[in-house]
Amino acid sequence: GSELWKSDGTTNGTMLVKDIGNGSVGSNPAYLAPVDNTLFFLADDGTHGRELWKTDGTEAGTLMVKDINNGSGDSTPNHHTKVGNTHFFRANDGIHGFELWRSDGTEAGTVRLTNPTYQGGPSGLSVMNDTLYFCNGGLWKSDGTVNGTMLVHQESVGHAGVCRGETTVVGNTIYFAGIASVGNDG
Repeated sequence: GSELWKSDGTTNGTMLVKDIGNGSVGSNPAYLAPVDNTLFFLADDGTHGRELWKTDGTEAGTLMVKDINNGSGDSTPNHHTKVGNTHFFRANDGIHGFELWRSDGTEAGTVRLTNPTYQGGPSGLSVMNDTLYFCNGGLWKSDGTVNGTMLVHQESVGHAGVCRGETTVVGNTIYFAGIASVGNDG
């Protein structure tokens, strides 16, 4: 099955990092995201479902970070984005749906930042001035803390939200696809 490999660009330097799936099934690694000297990725070890893993390129240093969707359910971590030394991503804990998470590479340091009352799930993760911006029914920003994850703007008159999926940064400006309310001013 499909597993995580590494290469230095030579035949002799191309090798399997670790057999996470233990055999022919494979762990099917996906969403590879470098953060400093660590590679975060999604993998399925056959017991915990599709969860957040990390590697330093060695077999011993390739570990599941956290079983976010406890048990055999899939958390499917994706949309990995680095801000400074913080790794942001979206994942599903099996209770709240897809929400914004951050990880420092430890189980205790992998935490959910958004709350289940927010619409949908975070998308369009972009970085501007060392701050993460994303769409989640409105335009949000996060400094990597629960209290520092907040709504920037949401248009709510007659519409579900202003920010629709994609964001991008040009210089010191964030652009996003949105819907403006059209209503009577009186």
